[in-house]
Amino acid sequence: MRDRLIDMARDAAEPNWLAAGAKSTHKELTTLIEFERTATHILEVAPMLVPGLLQTADYARTVMAGLPTEELDMRVTTRVGRRDVLLRPGAPRFDTLIDEHVLQRLIGGHSVMGHQLRHIIAMAEQPNITVQVVPSDLNEWHLTLEGAFILFEFPKAAPIINLEHFRSSAFLYDEDDIRDYIHAADTLRQTAMSPTESLDTIARYADKMEAQ
Repeated sequence: MRDRLIDMARDAAEPNWLAAGAKSTHKELTTLIEFERTATHILEVAPMLVPGLLQTADYARTVMAGLPTEELDMRVTTRVGRRDVLLRPGAPRFDTLIDEHVLQRLIGGHSVMGHQLRHIIAMAEQPNITVQVVPSDLNEWHLTLEGAFILFEFPKAAPIINLEHFRSSAFLYDEDDIRDYIHAADTLRQTAMSPTESLDTIARYADKMEAQ
């Protein structure tokens, strides 16, 4: 299954693919890591949670609560380790659009959230990482209402969209689908705060969390 998904990233020659169930989720994670390793650009739209590549261990552990202890430890270690792909030489460009509600959502308590928000700010100091916040007071439809997605772009292969849910994950690489998602993300950037304003906003929420 992993080889089939990697082949999808290389030539996008087959239909869109859906993985469902716990066993498929493990295989999908392996493929996701491969995509992160080989991509030149990653764009993540995050309406509900902090993007996985920016999560702290405590935040990730809270999000994954309910898993068996051994699996939980493994998944948290893997998630935190994935961020190294953004810090290595030749790292991909990582852009993320985070809904403002994500910054307010009390995942793990005030201390965990305060540390998580400071971590986002620290990661955004990397020249290849850009964080933008989508204001919560928008009174019109916008892309984050449709759910989270990740766009992977590769040096030679066709782009791929990943849609991740609780126990399932879909990979889209039809040219029309990819074009629509890229256009929607470009539109969302226009409604989002600038990178500087975004980091100021995240810092304000971090201050509030740390004051509790």
